[in-house]
Amino acid sequence: MKLKEKFKNLFPDMKKGIGRFPVTVVFSLLLFIVAIFTIESDFYILPEEDLWIEYLIIAIPLSASVELVREKYLENKNRKVFRAINFFGTILFIFVSKMFFKNYFAGEIINITATILIFYVLFYLIPIVYRNENREKYLQSVVGNQIITIGFSIVLFLGLSAIVGTIDVLLINLPNTIYFDNFVFSASVFGVIFFVSRLKGKDESLENYLLPKIVEVLICYILIPLILIYTTILYLYFAKIIFTLKMPKGVVSHLVLWYTAFSLFIIIMVTPITFKNKFAKFYKKFFPMISVPLILLALFSINERIFQYGITENRYLVVILVIWLLFNMILYIVKNDVKWVLISYIFAILIAVFSPFNLVTVSINSQNKRLERLLIKNGIIQNGKITNKNDKVSIKSKNEIMSVIDYFYNNTSELKWKKIKILGKTYEKPEDFMKVIGANDFWRSYESIDNQEKGVISEISLKMNDGIKMTEAKGYDYLIYDFSVSYLLDANETKEFDNNNYKVVLKNKNLMIKNIQKNIEVLNIDLNKIATEVYLKIKEKAKKQNQSYVELPENDLTYLSETKNSKYKIVFSDIHFSEEDKIDGLNINIYFSEK
Repeated sequence: MKLKEKFKNLFPDMKKGIGRFPVTVVFSLLLFIVAIFTIESDFYILPEEDLWIEYLIIAIPLSASVELVREKYLENKNRKVFRAINFFGTILFIFVSKMFFKNYFAGEIINITATILIFYVLFYLIPIVYRNENREKYLQSVVGNQIITIGFSIVLFLGLSAIVGTIDVLLINLPNTIYFDNFVFSASVFGVIFFVSRLKGKDESLENYLLPKIVEVLICYILIPLILIYTTILYLYFAKIIFTLKMPKGVVSHLVLWYTAFSLFIIIMVTPITFKNKFAKFYKKFFPMISVPLILLALFSINERIFQYGITENRYLVVILVIWLLFNMILYIVKNDVKWVLISYIFAILIAVFSPFNLVTVSINSQNKRLERLLIKNGIIQNGKITNKNDKVSIKSKNEIMSVIDYFYNNTSELKWKKIKILGKTYEKPEDFMKVIGANDFWRSYESIDNQEKGVISEISLKMNDGIKMTEAKGYDYLIYDFSVSYLLDANETKEFDNNNYKVVLKNKNLMIKNIQKNIEVLNIDLNKIATEVYLKIKEKAKKQNQSYVELPENDLTYLSETKNSKYKIVFSDIHFSEEDKIDGLNINIYFSEK
């Protein structure tokens, strides 16, 4: 093949691509314009432009899929009319989606992402539905075009950035946002036009299409052997479970599923070369059978996690992925038909996101039931009523209850319906529910639950946490909870806050607590001196364990003393020190009372 022909095959007729997918190209330009205005941020053409960018991304695979339908089934219809319907229909779909996605289904971001995936897969599926042969070859060509497009887009972005950088240094100063502009142009405008220009036509023959030799070698002689070695390791772990009768770890589901999904993709990619490559043929024939027991193991593993901790969005998705992979592996054992892989993928997304049993709804119901079971088990709910009796609740149970509360109220501002609902009552804020059951922030612990149950509350380790709280504590009037000091003495670190008429100031090594109302200095101590004294007491115990993280009982990490104005106790939850025994950071709880 001549160099000119090679270049033509690699770098397509861009004008032809624009003529074939004009509506898609228009939406890519609109996406570019909105993204540029958002990046520059001085002028907004739409409210919530960040989200409009994501909605415009939907328009690209949607309009392209509609164009493929026209090309395949309505070729003789009026193109201009159909494309006008495509353009305005896509805009209408976007606006209707904007109305419903925010308050319905699984939440706006999840809904948008799922919709993009559905139309993206439809773009793959439409051309192969009634194609009796070379289906995998067509998918190969599309995936190959995507990889080439990404490569060309990166090169264009780097080239434009180099030009801009040179102008910025030698001629005039340019804003840094222009580099983001270059990226958006390379991806949304050039990338889309380049990609659609390389797509195979409806009637274009794929008989002579060949997977590049280097890709064939990579898949058949590197990726497939690695997959088989990984499969052997998983089977050894499977055997270990059988012989030891030890339940599989929760992480096993992820170790199995992502590699199995990738392996399914490789099966599709090698199908066109199985007639000439025996290794590829062996892999395609036997791997689906080999993978089924491992997928069932993953299902058992995630089921154990669900039994213990209920369903969350992530676990729901894992279950959906397990079922989808199991279906497709069985499908490949019984019948080789790649179109059902894509159809079942779309069906799985529709169930997971847009059905009444979507991942958010099921997770909310599951966690509410889990919370109710915990409250009943620990005697907080008795005879169908919340009693507020929590004096016998263990540390582990308190932590579990707080973890469920955090699930409902952490980072879920867009999901207005994600609230605790117990005994028919909905709680809008976490503090509302915590007040009813008598919980407080001390129920939430970041230490190891198992260690706490054994009476071990501390480690010598690094813990950076700037959250500072003051509240009442038994035996003392006040507790400053989880006070973090980093790189003690080496830097002029100053922390200062007021709470309950007390002013707390940390400056370098000195911690001062002052009663603002009485204008009395309650406490003024040298933290470094105290920390050194505690460390010297535990040094030998720590070194005997010969570990980076050492667990010690509370008594070994407690310092008790008095001043003329107060009595106080300091409990070190973390001490971090260098190899030279120099203290770098502390995390402490400070108990004190005025005399």
